[in-house]
Amino acid sequence: MEWIQVHGASMAPFLASGDSVAVEWWPEDRVDHSSFAAGQIVIARGVEGEWLVHRLVGSRRLQLKGDASPVADNASEPEIWGKVVAVRSRGRTKPWQPGALDRGIAFFSALRLSGRFFSPVSRAGVECLGRLRRVLS
Repeated sequence: MEWIQVHGASMAPFLASGDSVAVEWWPEDRVDHSSFAAGQIVIARGVEGEWLVHRLVGSRRLQLKGDASPVADNASEPEIWGKVVAVRSRGRTKPWQPGALDRGIAFFSALRLSGRFFSPVSRAGVECLGRLRRVLS
């Protein structure tokens, strides 16, 4: 397990710039497929080689998205390197695993990606659930 500091606002409001996440790295030859569930926060490599801390919003297509981002990143299994297992925010450290709120955030994020009339509702849903998740974690 290793701690990584979050930079940027792509996971706001749940994760803020300066928060840290504990990462459980997967061995290169053995990606843990059982962890590919909507709502899980994973560590992946972006197209430009940067590390991403994003939420899995689609497990079949391995679609990753920052909670605050209007667009998703598609990933392949080798690009996903690990999962978040704890969060350090505002001086408190707590274990983290996805729950109902995280699945709700993933659901509203997927709606937001659809680009239909749900977009304003889904954006508000992601923000509301993200704030609630931050308070409860």
